[in-house]
Formats: sequence, C-alpha cells, structure tokens
Amino acid sequence: MPQYVKIIILVSILLVVGLFFLTFLFITIKKHKIRNMYLAVDNLLNKIVASNEGYELKKSTEAEYDYQLKTNKTVYYFKVIPNFDSEEITINNSVKWQLRKSFNDETMRFVPDVEGFMRYEIPSDIEINDHPKKKAKKEEEMTFSDLELDKLEKEEKQYMKNIKMYIVYPNARSLLMYINECEMKFVNPNTDVYGTRVVTFQELEKNRDSLIK
Repeated sequence: MPQYVKIIILVSILLVVGLFFLTFLFITIKKHKIRNMYLAVDNLLNKIVASNEGYELKKSTEAEYDYQLKTNKTVYYFKVIPNFDSEEITINNSVKWQLRKSFNDETMRFVPDVEGFMRYEIPSDIEINDHPKKKAKKEEEMTFSDLELDKLEKEEKQYMKNIKMYIVYPNARSLLMYINECEMKFVNPNTDVYGTRVVTFQELEKNRDSLIK
C-alpha cells in the first residue's frame, strides 16, 4: 500500500475519532448545564415553598410543563426554557420565539419546546376549601334547608386561579414581543403572552415574593 494512502487513512481515522470526541464532549457539557439548570430551579421553588405556609410544589409527570406550584389561591404551571448564553428572545407569535445575539441578528434560530406548553390545556379548576364566609356560617351553627345550603355553597364557591409561566434560564438580554408587523414591546412578568407569562430565572429569584403569591 502506498505511503500516501496510509497517511490518508490515518488522518481519516483521527478526524472521525476527533469528531466523535467533540460530539461526546458537547453532549456531556449540555447535559451538565441542563442538570444544573433544574437543580437551580428546584432550589428556588423549594425556597418559595419553605417560606410560605400552605404552598405545595410538585414535579410534573407530563411533557408539556416541568413544575406545578400551588399557593393559597393560585396554581402556577412552570416550563423552564434554557437560554444559557442569555441571548435576546423575540416572541414573533405564540409558538415561534426567536433567539438573537443582537438586534441585527438575522439567523433563524428558535427557542425549542415552546409550543407544547403554550397549547397545554390546564385541568379543571381546583376549588378553594374552607371559604371564610362559609366557615363563619358553620361556626354560628345556623340551620338551613337542603335547598338553601346548596344555594349558599354555589354562591360562595371559589376556585384557584391558574397561571402558566415560562422561566427563561438563567436570563435574557431582553424579552421582546411583536404587537403587529413592525412594532414590538418589552415583556415583563405581568405581560399577557398569549395567555401565559414569561419571567427570567434571575428576576424570579430576585422578586420571588412579589411574583409568586
């Protein structure tokens, strides 16, 4: 076999091994970042629960969202969005969220896994137990006919408010949303984004008591 053929084969093998190694390294680093992301979110949400009596946190078993946090009157559904380079996110429509390194970035890169949570239908409303007025009536030991009691319970029945919220981790250089073909506005945690809300992890960490209640 000619010497140059041996060299070509050796170089080809080295390139394949190098490519395999780089791919393995990239996947390992990405998995490490994802793991750290969820650890950080777990830690923050558990802190919120620990400092508020009656709050309850559950990890989701459904693919559309990651966590459910129940406060005294609200049920939050969270979907974590990785944005490790803290790039700008521009919400073009309900399911197309564009990643941009700068305002002039014209590459078509989009945030993954937005659509499932956006289209996710929250289960039936959860009733708030022990409504204060209803409890006061019981303590007074008032007597009602069955019909009147049913009417009272129907009128006083209250339900938990449901909120779907994306958590962008760890941050975003800016969050923008198109309001028409040529106008955009900045998105804050109270902005209605097609029936959901969007907050960065850093902002949630800083203002958790005012954003989750």
